[in-house]
Amino acid sequence: MQDHGHNSIWGEIGMANVLHKFSNKLSLLSKNRVLRVLFGTFSVLFFIFFVIVPSIFVVSYVPINWVEISSKLFTEAENFKLVIESLQVSILLSIFVAFIDVLFGIPLAFYLARSKGRVSTLMNTLIEIPIVTPTSALGFSVALFWPLVFKEALHAYSILVLLHVAFTIPYMVRSVSAALTDFDVSYEIASKTLGARSFTAIRTITLPLVKAGILTGVILAIARSLSETGATSIALTLTGALETTNTAPTLIYLWRLKSTEDPTFLYAGAFVSLLLILISFILFFGIKLFIKKFKLPFTKVYLPLETELSKGRWSRLRSIVTSLFFIVIALIPSTFSMLYGLGHIGTLFKKFYLISNSIVFSFIVAFAVTVIDLVFSIPLALFIARGSSRFKSIIDNLVEIPMVFPTVAVGISLNIFWLNYISPSVPFFAFNDLVLIILAHVAITYSFTVRTITNAMNALDQSFEEAAKTLGATPFSTFTKVIYPQIKSSIFAGAIFAFTRSIDETGATLAVAPSAITAPVIIVDFVKKGLLADAGVATLTLIVISYVMLLIIRKVGGRHG
Repeated sequence: MQDHGHNSIWGEIGMANVLHKFSNKLSLLSKNRVLRVLFGTFSVLFFIFFVIVPSIFVVSYVPINWVEISSKLFTEAENFKLVIESLQVSILLSIFVAFIDVLFGIPLAFYLARSKGRVSTLMNTLIEIPIVTPTSALGFSVALFWPLVFKEALHAYSILVLLHVAFTIPYMVRSVSAALTDFDVSYEIASKTLGARSFTAIRTITLPLVKAGILTGVILAIARSLSETGATSIALTLTGALETTNTAPTLIYLWRLKSTEDPTFLYAGAFVSLLLILISFILFFGIKLFIKKFKLPFTKVYLPLETELSKGRWSRLRSIVTSLFFIVIALIPSTFSMLYGLGHIGTLFKKFYLISNSIVFSFIVAFAVTVIDLVFSIPLALFIARGSSRFKSIIDNLVEIPMVFPTVAVGISLNIFWLNYISPSVPFFAFNDLVLIILAHVAITYSFTVRTITNAMNALDQSFEEAAKTLGATPFSTFTKVIYPQIKSSIFAGAIFAFTRSIDETGATLAVAPSAITAPVIIVDFVKKGLLADAGVATLTLIVISYVMLLIIRKVGGRHG
């Protein structure tokens, strides 16, 4: 036993020596400027080839195949009519949802950021539940909840509005409350000292200074609404409106399914994907420009009205109304399916093999995506934040583009790129469902991981890095001993986002592999087949796992998690 202990110790020492030598080797290699340039170039090429080009490949695909596309859409007038109607629904829905989010999300964000009581602390935790709830599970839950409450069939559009507000308003609240946390309150206090009423100070001082947070919330709300496929498809199926009402993502999904029997539908789906990508791009930059130009503090002060609104009773009323709005519209509907699932818990044992397999498959994909994101996003973040290349600003701007693209549209583009163009060139590599889903999820999550790490690096005081270099530290040592300890929480946050976003993704998965067995897709499939009990227990299982992950994240990652 003693010899075994000695062997174990010597084994650990040997492993430590190997790691130390490997670290020293990397440190020496990092001194070579040519290798550093090659390293940065490789990270950029990965981003271009695996994220940007596949995501926007449909832009070149549509003109090349215009004859087939025009034949499918313009010869068959009904198809073109469906395109126009679905785009109208998607655009109006996303803008209307963003307006509701602004109206109720900003006051709620102020309450959560400024209050320190037990109720606000509880609300801060509850606000994360719709975020961490997979959208396919949320769609199933919301579509069951509201018809039950009103005891009658609601119009499909009403269900969609309620659904999209439920999963977008937390992003608005989180974006604005984060901006308020970083806001220097002394400006607001100074204005009050000079005689401004509380409401006036917030309107003329605070809101303009947190405009970036509001912009982020609006963009996230619109992007999420335009992108959502699984939850919307489930809601339309349960309301019986899937054949008469479609958003652009659900239309793309339907045509992707039909393309397995009639390949011409893939051309039509590619055209809608291109339009959806262009619309998202225009809305993203249009809103960004509008909010930058829009002067939030109107010069005129309506003193009697603003004096009245500054009183404590109105502030408390706003907090109560917005909190109740979130609880009723987002929290309760998003968790209702848990009760429904518990009522059919026996079904879980009958479908345990299928449900557990789908969850394991989702975790395998999410783990692979997270590892790939971290391995390649850290070098690209270094290139953007610390590189000297004149192209880094271009790459920095390109990173934002995939963030606003609807995932189902990106999925169609990826499917065409990898299967129609790359696969024939590399026949020795099998582009099976697992590989395609991983590639799709990397394309969707990678930019968010890069942006998270880049922002953290941009916020660092570079004098510490300069001091380390002056003392003879190599670039590798500077990163591991100076930069990494300061940004590791952001790296962790990026990894968690990539993992949870992959677990949640439905649109891109359905686009690249309609027969996939990921957990969200299984729920969509159950609902399509009318197996609501099966969908209920699958939803329950997925939500419980998601909540457990949330608790682990909060425990391990604390504030950053």
